[in-house]
Amino acid sequence: MPQSNLFSQIAELFHAGKSVLSREFQAAGLPYPATYLKVTRLIERVQPCTAQTLVQLLQRDKAQITRLLNDMEKQGLIAREPNPHDRRSQLLVLSAKGREDFETMRAIEARMVKQMTKGMNREERDALLSAMARIRDNLQ
Repeated sequence: MPQSNLFSQIAELFHAGKSVLSREFQAAGLPYPATYLKVTRLIERVQPCTAQTLVQLLQRDKAQITRLLNDMEKQGLIAREPNPHDRRSQLLVLSAKGREDFETMRAIEARMVKQMTKGMNREERDALLSAMARIRDNLQ
């Protein structure tokens, strides 16, 4: 593949992955965009998690994160709790429905990864992950 096509190939792969993930979510009865998986994973993993934490980690506009979190709360995926260390912020936690749907989303993701890496051996997968990490690091 010529070097000049690398960016477009990465963009097409990203778009294809998000599209398939959203389609699989829909098929599983989860009416969520692919973005919910990343945000849900962060809320589960990063404790304590606030909206400001997500703004920093996702490098997104605060208004964009607020809209996303409001949508997730309306869907019953997350709850906001008072932050005992800062009255100006709220802690984000997954609801029982959020945890259940997150497990379904992760299972779908795992199936996709298996499909994407079909025919690749361990060394090839490791080399791919290493190359992608290097590309990401070079952009920061």
